Amino acid sequence: MHKALTQMNIKRQHVVSDVTGETGMAIMRAMLAGERDPEKLARLRNDRCHHDEEAIAKALHGQWRDEHLLALAQAVALYDMYHQKSAACDRQIEAHLGTFAECPDREALPPVVRPRKRTRNRPHVDVRGSLHRITGVDLTAIEGIDEPTALTIISEIGLDMGRWPTVKHFTSWLGLCPHHRVSGGKV
Repeated sequence: MHKALTQMNIKRQHVVSDVTGETGMAIMRAMLAGERDPEKLARLRNDRCHHDEEAIAKALHGQWRDEHLLALAQAVALYDMYHQKSAACDRQIEAHLGTFAECPDREALPPVVRPRKRTRNRPHVDVRGSLHRITGVDLTAIEGIDEPTALTIISEIGLDMGRWPTVKHFTSWLGLCPHHRVSGGKV
């Protein structure tokens, strides 16, 4: 997408930092639908976008050659396909996590201590809640372990945490600093 826009002499990178963000995708989809007027394209700007419509419109004057539009269309189609495939993987992960029995002696899932920024590449399922349901502990409470990492760890070691008597043993095995704690000090 970046290459096609650059070849079209669209200076989008100066006014829209994320080509796959809401503003960037809306503008590209409108371009592919036939819109060429920079002022109309700039009106598709999301309110959170740092630049105003005038600045965006100035950056959207370009060359509309068919071969560049074709390259852009193909890149957007691939982007959409990858996101569809990723969503299918998320559904499969969610279904697989649902097949595990609940841990009978689990404590209540504590609130998130340090909220994490949602990224587009993270699973769009409740990995933290599902892993807590089946393991009985919140692995994401360990510094440096987020949801995808916890999912990877469980897929590698299984559900038996009993081989590590304390958090220090577990984090040492993981290669993390031994002073990291999970609430209660038990894995």
